[in-house]
Amino acid sequence: MNTRAMHRHRASGWLAVLPLLLVLVAACAAPRADATEPSGRSARVEAVSIVEDPGAAMSVGEVAARLEGSPRGAPAAAAAEPSFNIEFSRSAWWVGATLANRDSVERALVLAIRDARVDRADFYVERGGAWTLAARFPADNGDANHAASRYPVLDMTLRASERLPVLIRVTSRKEMRLAPAAFTRDAWNAQELRAAMWNFGFFGGLLALVWCALLIGFFSRSGMFVVLAVLALGTTL
Repeated sequence: MNTRAMHRHRASGWLAVLPLLLVLVAACAAPRADATEPSGRSARVEAVSIVEDPGAAMSVGEVAARLEGSPRGAPAAAAAEPSFNIEFSRSAWWVGATLANRDSVERALVLAIRDARVDRADFYVERGGAWTLAARFPADNGDANHAASRYPVLDMTLRASERLPVLIRVTSRKEMRLAPAAFTRDAWNAQELRAAMWNFGFFGGLLALVWCALLIGFFSRSGMFVVLAVLALGTTL
């Protein structure tokens, strides 16, 4: 009987850990599914290139001139290969791209770098031959009408078939991925809403698991459920 009880206790312990493993798998799968979400046919990013500024002193005009004077395949654009992964660096990184409205009507578009590891980003756009600062991350002044974005984003309205050159100055003390993506504003808002729902479900499920494991551990005097509660709480934090 003691042996059977021990095996039953171990089995119940593994069954208690199973919900935590399922929650972790769902959390890992959600960002991957989100990353493959189509941005819509209207918005497109073209001619993406990356320039490193080791001294973090280059101006937007200098970067634009460097990109215009670099032939295809030159070192200045060599970092624009598919990965866009940047290791730890104290350099400033400039991302050059063209935001295009492929629709036949005016569209509100969003250009985003979907990496929360970015510390600061400045978006410059070219209009009339001059580069002007159009957006900044994080925003300097809070806007009651627009919620703060999790990622660096540029929100612009383009005419039918209009193409807008953009330069993004990015700095970070962490590794990051500089892969700009374009969305219509509606598609971006829908994606952010889905991400918020995933986050709410993930953290809410973990906290519910902590509370249930503590209750079961208290009434059953089982240390396995206490361990499960500690693991779930640590994952949540």
